[in-house]
Amino acid sequence: MIMGLVDIPRFPERAWAWLGGLEGLLDGLIVRDKTNGASSVKTVAKQIREQAPTLPLWINSYVSVAVGLSAEGLAVPTNFMRTSFLRSLWTKPIMSSVHHIQDLQYHRGADYYLWGHAFPSRSKPGCMPRPWSELENIVRSANVPVLAIGGITAHNIEQLAKTGIAGVCLADGLWLETDPIQACRQIRECMQSSHWKGSGACNATGNQWRRS
Repeated sequence: MIMGLVDIPRFPERAWAWLGGLEGLLDGLIVRDKTNGASSVKTVAKQIREQAPTLPLWINSYVSVAVGLSAEGLAVPTNFMRTSFLRSLWTKPIMSSVHHIQDLQYHRGADYYLWGHAFPSRSKPGCMPRPWSELENIVRSANVPVLAIGGITAHNIEQLAKTGIAGVCLADGLWLETDPIQACRQIRECMQSSHWKGSGACNATGNQWRRS
């Protein structure tokens, strides 16, 4: 499973030209804006719907925006409301960020867990990556697929091959590539290879979310 992240304040203008070509390669696209709020997320998400209509759309944090746009999924940060309560507001897939093993209980009921950051990340300058021992503990304990995020590129993806993750979420490691479409293809090929421990899980391409 390969997700993309559009972090609006940092999303490069040139990356808009690549969105249509990523349909069928990305299993979903998360739209996030921690700075400007719901109106910014709604505006950009609507533009993505128009430009890449079959790309499954996920909204970060703003349930009202996700409902209003009939998004395919909702992504939430670690300190968001409990997933058990969120289920009363949103019935489609939920991806909850987790940092520690204790977060699994708080977000019990999520369809996916998102752990990071795996590598040095431009979005977290000066912050060391989280210990991979935490990731491995979460993968062993979780009863749903776990994805990794943070500094992941086509050049380092193989280092995650034996962690047991079911997928990755790509941000700068996709949008800042010279050819994001080719980079996404390389990552998918790596995750579907025989040496990838979680290769069975990554074959779930998210088609159940795609709009007709």
